[in-house]
Amino acid sequence: MIEDLPNLQLMRRYLRAQGWTHQALKPVARAIGAPVKELDLYIRNDPDFGDLELVLPKHSGIVGTPERVEQALRTLSGLLEKPIPEVVDEVRAVAFDKIDAALPNPSDTWDTIPLRVADTFLRQTRALLVFTAVSEYEARSADAPGPEADHYGDLCRFGHTFHGSFGFRILSPVGPHEELELDVIDNPPPPERQIVRRLRDGFRAVTAAVEAADPAALVGRARQGFGADSCFALARLLERAEAQTVKFDFTFSPEWRLPDGEAKHDVFEIPTSAVQLVREAGRELRVKPPEASIEIRGRVVRMKSEFDPADLFHPEGREIGVRWSSDDFGDVNVRIQLTPQDYDAALEAHRRGRDVVVKGVVEPWGRSYQINKVEAFRTA
Repeated sequence: MIEDLPNLQLMRRYLRAQGWTHQALKPVARAIGAPVKELDLYIRNDPDFGDLELVLPKHSGIVGTPERVEQALRTLSGLLEKPIPEVVDEVRAVAFDKIDAALPNPSDTWDTIPLRVADTFLRQTRALLVFTAVSEYEARSADAPGPEADHYGDLCRFGHTFHGSFGFRILSPVGPHEELELDVIDNPPPPERQIVRRLRDGFRAVTAAVEAADPAALVGRARQGFGADSCFALARLLERAEAQTVKFDFTFSPEWRLPDGEAKHDVFEIPTSAVQLVREAGRELRVKPPEASIEIRGRVVRMKSEFDPADLFHPEGREIGVRWSSDDFGDVNVRIQLTPQDYDAALEAHRRGRDVVVKGVVEPWGRSYQINKVEAFRTA
C-alpha cells in the first residue's frame, strides 16, 4: 500500500497536464465501491497500447477514494516507467514551479560538502529569490515591495536533495488555475509565476554576459531579470560555493501557459569564476547609494594628512583608507575623512594592526567608495 497519497484534486490536475481527457463514464449497474455518478473517467491514447483509461472519484469523500488513487498511481508508474514515489512527487508538484539548485560534489569526499558551504548556498539562494521578487513587485506597483517579497520567500517550499551532488528543490507556488477546467487560458498568471520567469531570465542574462565576458549583457536585461541586489546575492553565492560551477534547473507548472516560444524546462550552469563579472553588473545597476547609514569594519590601509596630525588648528585634510569586506561590493577600499582626534586613533589602530569601525553613508567615489560624513568612529 502506498503511504501518504497525494491530494485527489492534484491527481486530476496532473492527469490533465499529462494529456488525459475527462469523459463521462458510461452507466453500468454499479462500479466497484461507488455509484457511477460519483466517478470520472480519464482517457489517453497511447501509440503502443491504444486508449488507456483511469477512473477517479469526483471528490475525496466517496467510498474507495484511496484505493482508486493508489490504483491510478500504479498504472501511471508502469506507463511512465518511473518509480511510484517519483510519480507521487510529480503529482504534488503540479501546482508549483520547480527550481533545482545544485553544486557538484568533489569525488573524494563521500558525496558531501562543507557545512558552511551548504549554509551559504541555502541562504544566498533564498536571498536571490527574495530580491528577484522585490524587482518584480517594484515593476508591478509603486508600493513598497519589501514585505510582499519576503512573504513570497516564506511561501516557497524546500524539496529533497539529490544523490551525486549537493542540491535541493525549491517549489514556488502558482496555485490552482481554476479557469483551466473551463479552458480559459488568456487570463494573467499570478505574481509568483512572473517571479520565477524573472529569475530564469536573470540566469539567461548571466549566461550571455559570461559568454561575452561583458557585464553589459546582464545590466541591459535588468528590467526583465536581475537588479543590483540580485546580482550581489548571486555573486556571494558564487564566491562561497567552493566549486567550479553552480547549476539551476527550471521546470514550469503546466497550470499556467507560458508565452509562445518559452520552454517549460531550462537549465543554466554558471561558472563560479563569473563572480567579479556579476558583481560589476551589480555595481553598475546600483544607480544611487544606500540612503541609510551603515557600519563598516576593516583594517586601515592608507593614511594621508596635509598637516601635522597633532595640530588641532587644522581640522581638515585628514584622510584614511579602510579595506572593507562587503557582502555587496566585495573587498573594496573606502576613503574616509576624519577629525584630528579620530585620525590619531586610526593611526594607533594601524600601528597595532587593529580594525576600525566607521558609521556613515557609503557612496561611490571613482572606482571605489567613500564616507564623506562620518557619524561615528571607533577602534575594534
